[in-house]
Amino acid sequence: MLELSAQKPEVSVLMTTYNRTALLPRSLGSLFEQQGVSFELIVLDDGSTDETFSVVAGYLQKHPDKVRYTKHSNRKPPLSLNAGIALAQGQYITFLDSDDEYLANHLALRLQFMQANPALDLIYGGLDIVGNAFVPDKDDPTKQVHLGECVTCGTLFGKREVFWALGGFQNLPYASDADFVSRAITHPFQVGLVHYPTYRYYRDTPDGICNTLEASQKAAN
Repeated sequence: MLELSAQKPEVSVLMTTYNRTALLPRSLGSLFEQQGVSFELIVLDDGSTDETFSVVAGYLQKHPDKVRYTKHSNRKPPLSLNAGIALAQGQYITFLDSDDEYLANHLALRLQFMQANPALDLIYGGLDIVGNAFVPDKDDPTKQVHLGECVTCGTLFGKREVFWALGGFQNLPYASDADFVSRAITHPFQVGLVHYPTYRYYRDTPDGICNTLEASQKAAN
């Protein structure tokens, strides 16, 4: 694991990934196109058996002051993200799924919003959805709900102390992001909703959490 420079970044971007060699260039490329924000990337390899490290290695070599990589046995996203939270050095923490991407100014818009609203501790929202916009309802997976009404981990953007105070994510098979926001509100932290559609959420990834849940439900029926 490479050391970062002494100057801490404004934002820590955490990415869990598992066997997504083909998709990583899209997500990583979108991050390094972001302007106006100092960030670090922490890649949490959840036990990949493909060429994930080979893809990340190019970014490690090109941006040694911005990228860290760690690999562990397969833990699933919530526990992998918690490992990243423990490593994060930024004032704010946010996320990028390895099958999704940031659109232009994604980080800058959220950072500016938080700085303009210092009473807020955590924000979420703002999706550009590719594919089916409906997913299983967290309270009743047999029903469907529009993604725009959901909390999605990729759009979470909050002060580092929020993630520490709540102990990160619960190890849930589904909707650990929604659970996190519920616990933040109860804590109580100040949580806001934004509508900048700058997080491109891909629903066409076969092993995505929503698709996996839907497939298991169909198999059960």
